[in-house]
Amino acid sequence: MKKIEHWASNFENALPEIRKTKDETFIRMWRLYLNACAASFNSGNVHIHQFLFGKGVNNNLHWTREYRYK
Repeated sequence: MKKIEHWASNFENALPEIRKTKDETFIRMWRLYLNACAASFNSGNVHIHQFLFGKGVNNNLHWTREYRYK
C-alpha cells in the first residue's frame, strides 16, 4: 500500500473525530482528493508542472534553469 492510500485509510478511520468540526462537503472533497491522487499514482498518469508568475512584463526572473548550468 502506498503512502497516499494510507492517508486515505487514516482519513476514513478518523471520520468520527473529523465530523465534530467538518461538514459532509469537506469530507467528500477530501475523499475525492485522496482517492483521485491514489488512482493517478497507480495508473502512472501523474504530471508535475511548475509555473512562474511575475508582476509586469519587464522583470529579471529567469524563464528556465539554464543559468544554473553556465
